[in-house]
Amino acid sequence: MYDWLICGAGITGAALGYELQKLGFKVAIIDRLPNPPNATRFSYGGIPYWSGTTPLLQKLCQEAIERYPTLGEELGQDIGFRWLQLILTVAPEDDRELLHKIYNICLRQPQWVTPQEAQELEPLLNPQAIQGALVFEHAQADPELLVKAYLEAFLKLGGTLIYEEVLQLLEQGVKTHHRDLGCGGVIVCAGGMSRRLLKRSGVEVPIFFTHADLIETAPSPSCLRTFVMPANLKRLDFESRGALQQEAWSEDQPEILYPSFDIGGAPLQDGRMRLGQISRLHPNPAFMPAPTTELEIRYGLRTVLPSLADMPGTWHHCLVAFSEGALPLVGQINDYWWIFSGFTSPFVFVPPLARRFAQYLQSRQDEVIPLLFR
Repeated sequence: MYDWLICGAGITGAALGYELQKLGFKVAIIDRLPNPPNATRFSYGGIPYWSGTTPLLQKLCQEAIERYPTLGEELGQDIGFRWLQLILTVAPEDDRELLHKIYNICLRQPQWVTPQEAQELEPLLNPQAIQGALVFEHAQADPELLVKAYLEAFLKLGGTLIYEEVLQLLEQGVKTHHRDLGCGGVIVCAGGMSRRLLKRSGVEVPIFFTHADLIETAPSPSCLRTFVMPANLKRLDFESRGALQQEAWSEDQPEILYPSFDIGGAPLQDGRMRLGQISRLHPNPAFMPAPTTELEIRYGLRTVLPSLADMPGTWHHCLVAFSEGALPLVGQINDYWWIFSGFTSPFVFVPPLARRFAQYLQSRQDEVIPLLFR
């Protein structure tokens, strides 16, 4: 009998499992297989610590960036943490003044640069495709290394890692294909699969997901120096509109909205790049977009990052969880089930919130956690 059983071994489950085990709880993390093709695996690993727009979000951003420089040492492994710049490209048709107003309320303010100055920062950028860019000092952790470090630290503290698929939540445990596992409480950290798992267990909460398409390249000397993303990030509005279509979130329904395109890319420390992305709102997590979406991504890259448009790479698809508004879902569902999912920016918010949530589950005291469940 475990004190806590965590469903999902991505960044949310791995971080929370580590924090709970560190406090002395007996914890098991369960996932369907090692290294699943989830959103953590294909993340850019960006840490937008500059992005908080409310006192609560700014507080969490500050906690995150204060912790990251020593997190690898705490976990006993390299997590690929580094500082690098984020270039938010402003397309010719974008409203520059409106974008300035949006980003100037962040915890840190951006620097405006001309197209030529943007190309000096990122030589692979096509200056003729933009009217300028907003530049932030940014940070990154390697997604795979970070999760590996959390999980290995969790195991060293005595935690248990189980590879079985969870079919349903039980009153005090979970059902898998092979057995029933008992525990004092279950925490759902299943990312894009959280909605299906909870619905199969008789509960609906306002958590949703997109189907994301991207390309991953092999290590290359012709690698990006910076993150490159559009300043007018369509995915955020796309998710907001999708969350309002509650009646459409039935797995037998068709695609909810026309896909969202946000063309950009990010380097990893080993020279790989992740280029994308296309986001789709299909309510069935088993839906698989056609691999021809790779051609759409490459077509978009020809405009902003033309030298990367024909670079060899592998098309990937994953589910990305989100919730209503900018805040994740963190809190209690009923007497035995809890949720820790729906992070729009997991790499900045998960480390501080995993620590806070673990402490809250021990003491039932925290000024932030009660604000996050709706």
